[in-house]
Amino acid sequence: MKFPAPYKALVTLSAIISGAAFAFPAHAQFNIPGLSIPGMPQVNIPGMETLFKGEEAISTGIKDARGELNYLDSYSPSVYKPLTALGRGPGGGWRLQPGLYGGDIRTYCLHAGTYGPTRGDGYLYAPLKGKRRGIIRKILHNSADHPDLPQHDIQSLIWAIEARSKFDTLPADLQRTASTLLSPQEILELNGASLDYMTDEMKEQAFGKLSDSVRPIYEAQNSLRGLFTSATVPFDQLERVAVLTGNPPKGKNSRDIPGGRWNLHPGGYFVRYLPTTYSRTTLQLYVPERFVIKRDLKGRVLSVLDPQGNGVETDYDDAMPPLTTTDRNLTGYAFAAIRLIKNGKSIHECRRMGWTFVGSPKDRKVRCDGATGYGGSAARLGSLLDLIRQMDDYKKANPKPKTGWGNPADTIDLASYRRGIEDALQDCDAALAPASDVLLFEPQLYEILIHAWQSADCGWADGPPDGPLPTDPGDGEYDPSDDVATPGDTGRQRLGQSCVPFAAE
Repeated sequence: MKFPAPYKALVTLSAIISGAAFAFPAHAQFNIPGLSIPGMPQVNIPGMETLFKGEEAISTGIKDARGELNYLDSYSPSVYKPLTALGRGPGGGWRLQPGLYGGDIRTYCLHAGTYGPTRGDGYLYAPLKGKRRGIIRKILHNSADHPDLPQHDIQSLIWAIEARSKFDTLPADLQRTASTLLSPQEILELNGASLDYMTDEMKEQAFGKLSDSVRPIYEAQNSLRGLFTSATVPFDQLERVAVLTGNPPKGKNSRDIPGGRWNLHPGGYFVRYLPTTYSRTTLQLYVPERFVIKRDLKGRVLSVLDPQGNGVETDYDDAMPPLTTTDRNLTGYAFAAIRLIKNGKSIHECRRMGWTFVGSPKDRKVRCDGATGYGGSAARLGSLLDLIRQMDDYKKANPKPKTGWGNPADTIDLASYRRGIEDALQDCDAALAPASDVLLFEPQLYEILIHAWQSADCGWADGPPDGPLPTDPGDGEYDPSDDVATPGDTGRQRLGQSCVPFAAE
């Protein structure tokens, strides 16, 4: 972010005066563009116009968000394995193993002077960006090796970096935290880029013409610099400055993002963020599993089974004319039978109910030609085209995603198949007793179909029938310190992630 010329001039002037490194004759004149202080001598200061140009310490915002998929907005699992069950790999991240995991982790405010999250706020995955991304990432990453360090001290250190505070004047506990997590060279680098605290008069001169959305951020940074000059400063004082409470006015470029939206991570897995406060976030992670997906000669899905032999099988009614569309790559077929499979055995069968699309249309304006027995075809087609548009957007944002083994065509067909199965079972279940084993199994089946779709979407579905599973998808580890949970509302805080489980202090 570019600082206005008066602010750049004042900060530099303040540093020169406080450093007492230069002496000027009484008749000298300070000639600083955009700034005139009565009674102040004038002199030319080289480099003034470029001194503070460049990125913020952390610049990640909603524009950097990647991989959101509203297709999964209805999927909100409440049962999952703990993140701690994954263990940490040699690189310091969680060692990836197939399955669904979740837990509360320590997260950190990366945007002092904005509003903290509340339950239900929508957050998306984005990569860590900014002038100090390497140092901030190192703090978040190394904190997992020092879980005994108070979260408050680590957060204070991050705010000190954002505020460009002088590290050699920080309180002793923060200097110890910095020396634990950073190298002496990195601390020296940060100290050399520090700024001085600005008085109210100087602040008004510098910030007077800033917009209402930007000014609170610079004022918060300046206030933090002032607080950090104290030998001891209570954390709650820092927090009151850095974390605003309540509902912010809608920030520029904000987007309406529902809470808990899933994101397809470039590493080849799914994540979603459910912050309670800026310091505590429930992170859910789905790592692709192997599913056995069988098709017939027409490319129609015959069965989807998980490694335990749970899932669904279907037969098709070839006596019924298919549903044709204006794109020959997309056709609808009616089910003759749907069988629910539990531990390799059929526990229920529905006959002559439901249908599914097969194929992926090239024409994004495709229409159904019309056929009897295919209820809701227009709505189904609309949902399918919306999913395809989401996938197109993802490919544009991630032109070189990680790929595993599997059939990418499964992504579209499994979405259609899942919708067809769910609609059919709603009609089929009408005569069943509420406590029947079939109804108790169906939520598990729906989750199997979602996970099969996710695994196909990551390129990890339907591996070689007799081939071994890869030991690790992606790079083998997931290190959340590389990522930012960025809010749809740009007036709220972006959140840095860590591998450290949350524990109240």
